[in-house]
Amino acid sequence: MLDKLQLEFKPRKQTSVSPSSPIEVITGKSSPTHGITTNGKSDDHFKSPIHRLDAVAQVAVLIGVICSTVIGISKCGGTFIMNALSLLIYLAIQAVNGTSGIVHEHILKQVPSTIDGALAKLNLDTKTIPYAVCSCHCTYPPTYTEGSTIPTYPQRCTHYPRPGVQCGESLLDSHPNGESSPKKIFLYHDFNDYVAGLISHGDIKTLMDKSCDELITSLPSGNPHFVKSAFDAQFLHEFTGPQPGRLFVNRGTEGRYAFALHVDFFNAKGMRVRGASTLSGIISMACLNLPLDIQYKPENMYLAGIIPGPKQPSLENLNHYIRPLMRDLAASWERGVRYSKTANHPDGHLTRSAVVLAVCDLPAVRHLAALAGVGSHFFCSACSCYHKTNYGRVDFMHWMPRDKEKMCRYAEQWRDASTSAERERLFKEHGVCYSELWRLPYWDPTQQLVIDSMHCILEGLVQYHIRNVLGLTTEDTPALPASQPAFDYTFTRLDPGTDALLSMSTKEITQVSAIHELLVTQVPFPDNNFIEMQMEKLCDSLLHKNVCPLKFVCKSLGRIPMKSTRLYKSDYAKALVQWVSML
Repeated sequence: MLDKLQLEFKPRKQTSVSPSSPIEVITGKSSPTHGITTNGKSDDHFKSPIHRLDAVAQVAVLIGVICSTVIGISKCGGTFIMNALSLLIYLAIQAVNGTSGIVHEHILKQVPSTIDGALAKLNLDTKTIPYAVCSCHCTYPPTYTEGSTIPTYPQRCTHYPRPGVQCGESLLDSHPNGESSPKKIFLYHDFNDYVAGLISHGDIKTLMDKSCDELITSLPSGNPHFVKSAFDAQFLHEFTGPQPGRLFVNRGTEGRYAFALHVDFFNAKGMRVRGASTLSGIISMACLNLPLDIQYKPENMYLAGIIPGPKQPSLENLNHYIRPLMRDLAASWERGVRYSKTANHPDGHLTRSAVVLAVCDLPAVRHLAALAGVGSHFFCSACSCYHKTNYGRVDFMHWMPRDKEKMCRYAEQWRDASTSAERERLFKEHGVCYSELWRLPYWDPTQQLVIDSMHCILEGLVQYHIRNVLGLTTEDTPALPASQPAFDYTFTRLDPGTDALLSMSTKEITQVSAIHELLVTQVPFPDNNFIEMQMEKLCDSLLHKNVCPLKFVCKSLGRIPMKSTRLYKSDYAKALVQWVSML
């Protein structure tokens, strides 16, 4: 079993590609199974089922879709809205006609009962593959019996997290009705379906092809002095395609699409000091063929999937989540993907896609490429500078690039190691684990790993200059001068051993002094209305204190409220405000 698993992980080597044997892909979304659909033709991307609906049902669908995609209502909330709209239409028909006829019932049946159904009516749903996720992060694609759309999964995990040690954890939860479902799901959005959606728009397809054609035309004039996009950079000017000796952008009659890959992790519960940490990850890509002004628009971005939390996968376990995407990209490179129909090619079109950049922050880019972190001796992924003693080395003329072939060999040795101790030794010596990116024959981490400008410049260089060079930090900011009290008054302090002191917590003891400072705080008095506003503000501040210190200060000032009923915090606060007003 271990040998089979290791064989599956081996990267694909570059082979000669036969243009006559591309992968055929239907440009629709009807197949629930994983993999490439062969031998078929469909124009689902060019039809919208909503045109077959009655006008009333169309409006209902449009409202639900807007609530889901524009306003951002959850899936459950969107389903509630669709059912509420169905009920509203039914009641409106009853109010006007007194009863519902066959035509009215037909309209009601056209209104989807779920938000997924509404999205399907506008052809906004995408082909997704639900992978079952084990606690060891290994992912398992679904299988389908003939004629069924219900996915089935293995009962237990067969992955080897460490050489010779099988996981064996249960993947499924059993339900009272006898059915079972995965404990955790990783929903992969099919890459080929995403590309089909892009090239189904004529203007988008034209822009994507134009980028390659303009680069080929400009090559004789050399590299531009100012780089405005990835297509102006030297890498794409020299990036060889699947046919040896031919540039990738030299597309001929094919579609050649370059992508930037992004992986990052975020706290799903928000970034708060000492807050709960529930990390989830995102895998996305942007098509670099598109102009910069529309390149990162949500409708043009590709979301491969959300890595489920609550923990971030370890260095090598991220491979399980990027493996489906790497398989699709490797197949697109080696064999090409032929779509049954595009906006500009009604009889079908052959395309090839490639990841030319991996743009992440520094920790995520090392995580994605399965390289040692910046705190290790292998602190650079591009050059061969080694050991922490070289952190401040600036003689860039002598920096030698790392050898891509050696890094690939080290990664394969780590993958094929027979023991955990051997893997640790190899990682310590070379700083490289196996990454699924090595499936791509053209992958070169020394050139294709890019640190994004926000983290590198704004949160890196600019932050260092402001904090360390200019010294503009909170510690260096001069404290505001202490305000003078409005009047002098000798308050009664808490004496050690008194009953009041013993009955208070440490927090309440410190609040006594804070209440004293609030009572003598100096404020300007421009008019009577302003004074009343300041007294209300003082009362609100006092209400934020505990009742025990408020009671102690009132008692020491002789301002205990006279009430026959129980006294509350608000009574003590009002009594102290009255004492200040009298002074």
